[in-house]
Amino acid sequence: MDKKIKEINKKPEKQKVEKDVKKKVVRGSFSTLMIVLVVAIVVVLNIVASFVETDLGLKLDMTSNKIYTLSPLTESIVSQTDEELIIYSFANDNVQDNMIQKTLERYAALSSKISVKVADPAREVALQRKFSTDSVTVSNRTVVLSNKDETLFRVIPYTDMYYTDSENSVTYWVLEQKLTSAFMFMTSDIQTNVYLLTGHGELVTDPSYESATASLKARLEEENYHVETLDLAMQELKQGDILMVIGPATDLSEQERDTIVKFLDNRGKALFFLDPAQKELKNFSAVLDRYMIKLKNQTVYESQSSMHTERSNFELVPNIVSGEITDGIINSGNRVYADSTVYFEEYNGTSDDITVMPLLKSSASSVSIPQEDLAAEQYLQKLGEYTQEERTVGLAFLQKDGSSMQNDADTRICVFGTSELVLGKRQNSAGNITLIKNCVNWVDNKTNRVAIQGPQMDAYTLSIYNASTVKTLVTVVIIVIPVLILGGGVFIWYRRKNL
Repeated sequence: MDKKIKEINKKPEKQKVEKDVKKKVVRGSFSTLMIVLVVAIVVVLNIVASFVETDLGLKLDMTSNKIYTLSPLTESIVSQTDEELIIYSFANDNVQDNMIQKTLERYAALSSKISVKVADPAREVALQRKFSTDSVTVSNRTVVLSNKDETLFRVIPYTDMYYTDSENSVTYWVLEQKLTSAFMFMTSDIQTNVYLLTGHGELVTDPSYESATASLKARLEEENYHVETLDLAMQELKQGDILMVIGPATDLSEQERDTIVKFLDNRGKALFFLDPAQKELKNFSAVLDRYMIKLKNQTVYESQSSMHTERSNFELVPNIVSGEITDGIINSGNRVYADSTVYFEEYNGTSDDITVMPLLKSSASSVSIPQEDLAAEQYLQKLGEYTQEERTVGLAFLQKDGSSMQNDADTRICVFGTSELVLGKRQNSAGNITLIKNCVNWVDNKTNRVAIQGPQMDAYTLSIYNASTVKTLVTVVIIVIPVLILGGGVFIWYRRKNL
């Protein structure tokens, strides 16, 4: 009897134990299922994110300066590419530099005609030799844009993917500039000629400016221009060419003057960078005067401290006047430097077809100093005698041919009062580089192709300036976060143990 009673009492206990076991199994299975489900979701999200990033180009650029975001110009050029093009990224062991990889992924996402191939230069020796030239050898972190049969290509070494503005200690990432230029080269049938005038002591023929001239040529070639020198006595200008005059020391002959005027009257394109001269360059002045630009051969002295550099009151940091040529520079926050510059007076246009657009201006407290006062070093004693007013040191002139239905029926001229802006010690400043490129594109009537501004490479890095911040970060990363994770694990284990 007692035995039966004990068996009856054991049944509920056994059922309770079985019920608890089932409950633990169910809870454990549910936890396991949830873990598997979360892992699966994470994996799927990563696959989707990878697809979106590489194939659709929709990855968010979280860097503060949008270092991986391509410009509208690049998007327009690449997305309209009809020819199949290959971007070769040479990388040791096929491991790409992170910045190169992310930039190239965005190019590939713009068009199904573009593909990116990673090649190890040590293993793909035949390919490496094919793309190497006398001027550049393909190596690690080199990018090459090639057509499908590899008969036409452009090589971009890593050293060309960035440049440093030494004056401002800023480094810019310019792979997009170089690669988009290569796309324009590959997809364009015609290159515009830019001729650097010679024969009048221009700086481009001065051996001391050889390096600066080479840099200027390279930057114009990036914009897909063919650049060479021109002597008017030996060669003629043709419609569609661009004439660039930089720092002439002597004047034009009357015949040369008439040749340039004839060229400009026939929808010509030109840029003038003139310097203060002891002897007036009458024929150069006559050319400009024909197009409502009056050259004043006096050097601008800037009294407002924020508008000249610490080096000299003559080295201006002028106001940049808003317009289609300059808005990109203004938006980027870059400055333009103009050292030892003359200025210009603007005539009022008498026709709706004529537009004169100031580009650079001094402050209202600036003065202009006659060359004889500078030569005699008497200007400091006479500063109070000079008239203070705003001076225009750079401007653009546009004259449309009202009788023509063509879009390019224009005479376009940009003039600046100093050659230092383009070949001087501030040549490598971001503002000066962009201004020159934009002006060349504007006179060529390529207003939709203003220069691409490279982002700063160091603008997105985390900078820590004091020891206390370092200690705080170390404490949080090495101690606090691991302890919280460990505590969470112990808490979950304890709860599960007592279920």
